[in-house]
Amino acid sequence: MKKLSLTVLAGLVIGISFDASAPADIQQPDTALSQNMSDSMYIAGYGGMQMSNAIVDSVSPGQTKSHEINIDKTEQMSVTCFTNGYLRLAMTDPNGVRIDSAATRGDQTSAYVSAETEEGQNIISVILGDNPPAGKWIIEVSSDKANNKAAYYMLMTQSQGSDINLEAKTEKDYYFKGDTILIMASLLDKFGPVTGAKVEALAWQTRERTDTLYLYDDGAHGDSLSDDGLYANRYPFESKTGFLTFSIKATGEGEKPFTRYGSTMANIARSRAKLNGIFSDYGRDTDGDQLFDELIVEAGINVIDPDTFWFGAQLRVPDGPHGKPAPGDEYIASFLGSFSADTFLTAGEHKLLIAFDGEHLYEKHHDGPYQFEQLSVYLFDISGSQGVDRYDGIYLTKKYSYWDFQGAGILLDGEYSDRSLDINGDGLYDSLIVSLNIDIRSSDTYVWQSTLFGDRAGKGLDNTMAECFLKKGVNTIRFSFKGSKLRAGGLDGPYEMTGIAIYGKATGASIVDMKKIMTHSYKYTQFE
Repeated sequence: MKKLSLTVLAGLVIGISFDASAPADIQQPDTALSQNMSDSMYIAGYGGMQMSNAIVDSVSPGQTKSHEINIDKTEQMSVTCFTNGYLRLAMTDPNGVRIDSAATRGDQTSAYVSAETEEGQNIISVILGDNPPAGKWIIEVSSDKANNKAAYYMLMTQSQGSDINLEAKTEKDYYFKGDTILIMASLLDKFGPVTGAKVEALAWQTRERTDTLYLYDDGAHGDSLSDDGLYANRYPFESKTGFLTFSIKATGEGEKPFTRYGSTMANIARSRAKLNGIFSDYGRDTDGDQLFDELIVEAGINVIDPDTFWFGAQLRVPDGPHGKPAPGDEYIASFLGSFSADTFLTAGEHKLLIAFDGEHLYEKHHDGPYQFEQLSVYLFDISGSQGVDRYDGIYLTKKYSYWDFQGAGILLDGEYSDRSLDINGDGLYDSLIVSLNIDIRSSDTYVWQSTLFGDRAGKGLDNTMAECFLKKGVNTIRFSFKGSKLRAGGLDGPYEMTGIAIYGKATGASIVDMKKIMTHSYKYTQFE
């Protein structure tokens, strides 16, 4: 398993928030399944990380609280204290070795991190790599006598590379009020399923507890097989819409006892609608110039409950062979546009109109078909967004030429070169030629001009203008700068050509581009 660096582990724990204003019934040690801990448990499972201990308690000025926790075999671990006060954290491992802020200094396999969040919470974390010893650890939380009041804190232990891993999820991404939610928790070790564990889930919403239920690995509660390490149960939910959180705790007894925590969420929407997977597309000309101002994709949807629905999607260059997306920067470069909007829909069948900007497609210089993807439908209320449905597949549009869409009619394709020219054979250059490829929509007589600058202080050295009849498609145009002007300028290259203006005399097509084109290095004494 790939290990996370200590820097990454530190970044993860610093990014967690803790609400220290907990109600009295959860300000006790080992009350792990509390609303305060939900944010912390969201990163359980990140990069193989697992949450194995969680303790909520308080400490008075001048007092030290000790907690005994069990750590099983792991490659890396962190113990983090979230508090509304100013506290110190120390640990003693099963071999009697004490670890605190002093003991970790200069040690490349450990770190002591402290920070304050924007919300005024304090975070202290001890992060250990290099296979810390398994067994009973003593965690000490201390408060200075100078502190003027008791401080609440939460201790959380996370590990990476642990033998036992918990992963929680719900069966679906979206639910509606009145649906039965299937909660599942997978519990596995390096040998396979972990059976015989006690797995409980606390369901809560907007700081209000709802229910605690147990998950079973018996093949009768939503898991298809017994003793396969998948614990599940069904939960009928009739309360409010919004996000419903399930905080999961799994414990095992025996020779090697363990505890794992995790969480998952269900999105409960107030209104129901279903995408039917039927799509169509066409270009729309809004100004009558026979060029498409928009590419419209229509998506079918069946609305059950009338409401104002938001929807969004994106457009890309189609994936590569066998449907595999292009890697890294190529995938980013394949992005062609996105769209989102809202509309009120009555009950019944409707078509969502997703409109992509035609000029943007023209400027991207890609022919269709285009790949339409990541279509989502959602609602908004004071609790945030509520997912309604999502289309996980892709839809390929019809074939289009980028020239079908609105645009200037002139594209710079990025290819350019420069060379010097000695016409009279005297060994000095009479001119500097910069060549540039352009792609044009229509045949016409085109005029182009630009300015050459020295590489220092933005000094203008020469202007040039030329014209020529060009045929539709890719053409090479040349900008010729006088060698005498470059010599008189007294500046060595490389030179910078910028302020490129091109227009067609008959069609009126025009473009002004301020991109900077750098020439090769030249000495001004090389010119006539």
